[in-house]
Parts: sequence; structure tokens; C-alpha cells
Amino acid sequence: MNPNVVILIIGAVDVIMGVSIFIMAGTITSQAFIPSLINDQSLIIGTLMHEAMASQIVAIGVILLILKDVSFEVAKKVLLGAGVAIAISLLSAMRHYFMPEVSPPLPAIIFQALLMIAAFYVSQTAKEN
Repeated sequence: MNPNVVILIIGAVDVIMGVSIFIMAGTITSQAFIPSLINDQSLIIGTLMHEAMASQIVAIGVILLILKDVSFEVAKKVLLGAGVAIAISLLSAMRHYFMPEVSPPLPAIIFQALLMIAAFYVSQTAKEN
């Protein structure tokens, strides 16, 4: 697969995911934590933290979308970097998944893992036509 296409896909997914998290920050906060941790203050703090995280996801997506037309060899390096970044984020999500206080959605974790695998795989195996 062409690394530029994978960059485009990951960038677009990041922008959509970031905007969605920003819009749904309050709902995500209220549903992600066990009820005993939810109060007015924790909802405000959790919502603000989700909004901050969402803006960073959008920013990474925009950077990737800007880089979608780089040369083949540069695209492979960009994908390697994206794969590492997704892996770091995924490690954090997996840590939270196994904590009793919070429950990140498993489908989102699986989807991120698939994007990470695609980024690593294409960065290492893509051949220029």
C-alpha cells in the first residue's frame, strides 16, 4: 500500500476522532469513570482534560494531512513516527483499560491498534513503484 494513502487515512481519522471527542467530552467523561468518582468538579475537570486531548489529536491529524504529499521515502518515515506515536497513546489506553476506575471503549482501542499496525507495516514494507 502507498504510504501517502495511509498517512491520509490516519490524518483524517485523527481529525474526525479529535473533533468527536471534543464535542462529546462531557458525555465521555460521565460514562468513562465509575459512578463514585463522578461529581460536579470531576465532570468539569474531566471534560476540560478531554477537550485538551481532543485538540492535540486534531493537531496531529492536521500535521499528517499536511504531510500526505511528501516523497515516498519521507512518507515511510512519517508513518514510522505516526506508528510510534499511536503506540505510546495505545500503551496509555491499555493501562487505563485494566484499571478499575476507568473504562476506555475497547472498540476504539482495537481501531487504534489497527492503525498502528498499518503504520508500522507500511513504513517497513512499502516499495516504490
